[in-house]
Amino acid sequence: MLLGCQMLKQCLIILGWLFACSMPTAQASDSELPSQLTLATTNWCPYACPNSDKLPGIAYEYIQATLKQLDMDVDIKFYPWTRAIKEVESGRAHGLLTAVREEAPDFVFTNTPTMSYRVCFFSNKDSQWRYKGVSSLNAVTLGAIKGYGYDSDIDEYIRNAKSNEAVQLISGGKEIPRFINMLDLNRIDAFLDDQYVAAWEAKTHRIDLADYQNAGCLSENPFFMAFSPNFNWASELVKKLDVQFSKKEHQALLNEIIKKYTNK
Repeated sequence: MLLGCQMLKQCLIILGWLFACSMPTAQASDSELPSQLTLATTNWCPYACPNSDKLPGIAYEYIQATLKQLDMDVDIKFYPWTRAIKEVESGRAHGLLTAVREEAPDFVFTNTPTMSYRVCFFSNKDSQWRYKGVSSLNAVTLGAIKGYGYDSDIDEYIRNAKSNEAVQLISGGKEIPRFINMLDLNRIDAFLDDQYVAAWEAKTHRIDLADYQNAGCLSENPFFMAFSPNFNWASELVKKLDVQFSKKEHQALLNEIIKKYTNK
């Protein structure tokens, strides 16, 4: 009988230990920085490139190296852009690899930008149109990517567009070759995208951008990392990232990575 009681106690202790180990550690993880982050992004070469181990992207490499210095691993997942935002909103991802505030205003953003991008307009080579402010867009049918944030004034213009004759929005990937095709078919008069993205995508799809023209650019815009506000540690991580991004040696690291992708 005594032996049976001892065995029962031991079994209860083991079961209790197994139960405790199986319980989620939400309270600890809510306040402590995770050892691994899951970040959502989209196909935005040369900033973030899916299925490319050798050249995964400028922002991909830079942020991966930054988090490694903070003893954090990162799992970067690729989605269409609107879904990437939803992955963070739902909690299936901790944050966005790159973002601007207009795209996810409720997220917790770093105060120091990761880097900057520059949006330019591209048109047929024989086009006389040039971008000279938002009002000049009234003269063209513009191609743009659904859900992207370009510039506050441009974004407002796209939101208020009253018909497809003013703006044609596309999504789902391979946007640059699709825009080029739309230009060739006269379905649009111009499209806009980051200058490096357009050059990279054109090269990837064997399109000679010299057959088209740069019709003007916006000012350079910074982009940031952004995290779900549902994680209590988000603000603390932002502070640490701001310190890292501000270091001179970190800027030197970024410049070296950029050279790999742009030869500049």
